[in-house]
Amino acid sequence: MKINERYRKCPIKFYKNPDGTIYYEAPFINGTAENMDKAFKVFSDTDWEYDLMYYYNDVLDVKFGSFEPAIRDLKKHGRTYIGKINLELDINPDFKDEHTVQHLASNPQDIPKHQRFVKDLKDKRKRQEFINKLKSGVKKLAGRFTEMFDPVKTREDLICSHCGEIIPRGTYYEEYQNGCYHLECIWDKLYGEKSKSYEDCREYFFSLQQYIGNWPNDLDIEDDYLIDLEFVKSNDRRFK
Repeated sequence: MKINERYRKCPIKFYKNPDGTIYYEAPFINGTAENMDKAFKVFSDTDWEYDLMYYYNDVLDVKFGSFEPAIRDLKKHGRTYIGKINLELDINPDFKDEHTVQHLASNPQDIPKHQRFVKDLKDKRKRQEFINKLKSGVKKLAGRFTEMFDPVKTREDLICSHCGEIIPRGTYYEEYQNGCYHLECIWDKLYGEKSKSYEDCREYFFSLQQYIGNWPNDLDIEDDYLIDLEFVKSNDRRFK
């Protein structure tokens, strides 16, 4: 294990309600399913490693374990404990905003709000994928649009291929043509003034907000920008 990793146990626990339905909970999610099979399906139908690292700003790595059934009957709020899926998360404590496991663990009332936030981003990504498929069947815009914008999170400090400055560990960035880029820099590289200054790239990136709702045809998809804008703001919140 790396010295700078901070793995914390974060099990997903399952309980049977008096009516036979299944309640599941973790610091980042909760809900109810009709039965145990459907409760497991909630997690098996989703790439949870990807979702945790993509939609929770403080998660740097994920370790899923096996299901561990309860060895004796335990009750909680009238529910019977069934067992848990073992899960460990590498948490970056530098992130403090509302889209973090740390915040949701301390403020479970905000979990529904975060789940709506995740659904909104996923809906935008689905629309984005569909539009990219349509565009790829019609024309190629300098061969650029075939690479869908898909921010990922750094697990160590990287160097931006555009401006040459550090992309700090635990922040969202873009991989493009075997290079690593600040999200602001990839927009400048593809559509902006080709500046080599990170601050100038940021200025250009934020200037594109003026087009929201009236997006120019010569820029990439508006949903791409809205997703990147949310993650740039998340990166910024880390250092405030």
